[in-house]
Amino acid sequence: MCGDCSEHLSLDFVGPGVDRYLNELIETLPYEDATFESKKRKTGELASNLNHSWQESTEFFSRISNDKDFLFLVFKNYKEIQLKWAEMEGRVAPSFEDCAEVAFCRLFEQYLLHGFDPSHLLNIETLLGQDTVSRYLENQRKAETGTVWKKIGYRETFVVREYWDAFISALRSDLGAVEARIETYIEKCTIGPGGGYPDATARSSNSLKENPVSTSSSLRSVDCEYCSEHFSSAYFAMSILINFYTSHELLAKLALARPGICDFYANSYWIARRAFIHCVQNQGVDFIIGHYRDIRLLLIAYAVLKRVFSQPDLSRLETLVQEVDTELSWQIGEADLLQFIDEVKL
Repeated sequence: MCGDCSEHLSLDFVGPGVDRYLNELIETLPYEDATFESKKRKTGELASNLNHSWQESTEFFSRISNDKDFLFLVFKNYKEIQLKWAEMEGRVAPSFEDCAEVAFCRLFEQYLLHGFDPSHLLNIETLLGQDTVSRYLENQRKAETGTVWKKIGYRETFVVREYWDAFISALRSDLGAVEARIETYIEKCTIGPGGGYPDATARSSNSLKENPVSTSSSLRSVDCEYCSEHFSSAYFAMSILINFYTSHELLAKLALARPGICDFYANSYWIARRAFIHCVQNQGVDFIIGHYRDIRLLLIAYAVLKRVFSQPDLSRLETLVQEVDTELSWQIGEADLLQFIDEVKL
C-alpha cells in the first residue's frame, strides 16, 4: 500500500472515528464463533486500527483504560490468534510492536501537554503486553546508544518523575541535538520538499497562477533502516519544538516535506500531519496560502476535519481551492476538499 493510501485511512479516525472503531471492536470481541480466516483478518485489522487510533487520538489512553474487560479481550484474542497464525502458516502475524512505537510517541506528548502520569505507561503495558514494551525499549537503547535520546529506551524515564524531568531538561538545554535529529530525519526519511517539487518562491494566490510547478524534479531515496530505528526520537524532537520553540522553521520544513514510505502504518506521514497541524494552528490559513502548491490536498482535508480553522479562515481556504489549481491532488481532488470544507462550515 502506498503512503498516500495509508494516509487516506487517517480520515476515518479523525474525531468521532476513534469512538466508532472502539464500539465496533468491542461488539466483535471475543472471536470464538468466527472461522480462523475471519479471526486472522480481524487480528490484522486490530493491529492496524489500534495504530491509527493512537496516531489520531490524544485521548486514547483514557478511553481504553476505562474498560478492563475490553483490554483483557483484546490481549487474549490477539495473542491466541497470533500463535495459531504462526503455527499454521509458518510466519509471524501482525505485531503489536509497531503500535508500541506510536503509543510511546503519544505518551511523550501526553506528559508534555498534560503532565507526568505513569498510569499511561501501565495502560500501554496492559494492552500490548510487557514483553512487547520491553522489546521496544531495548530497540531504542540500541539505536540511540551514545546520544541524548538513549533515555527513551529506559522504562524509568516514564515512571520516575526525577528521570523524566532530567530527560526533558537535557533536551531543552541541547537545542542543537533536537535540531540535528529533525534535520537528519528530513534528509533521510523524506523524498523532497512538497513531493520533490521545487522550493517555493514568493507565494500568493496570484503568483501561484503565474508560476506553474513542474513535477520533473528528482526525488531522494529513503533510508528505511534509519527511519525505522530513529522515528521515535525524531517524533520526540518534533514534540520538543512544538512545545518549547513554537515557531521554529524546522516544523514547517517537516510539515512540507513529502514523506517516504517504508511500512504499511506510514508513521512518516503521521509525523508530517502532526507538524502540519501545528503550523496551521500557529499561523492559520496563511501557512497554506504561502505554500499551497507544496501541500497535498489530503493533508489540507485532514486539517479541515480536525477543525483547526476558524470560520473566516475556512472561507479564505475555500476561495483558494476554488481559484488555484494544484497537482498534489492524489486520493482526493478539489471537489472532495470543498465538500469537506462545506461540511464543517457553520
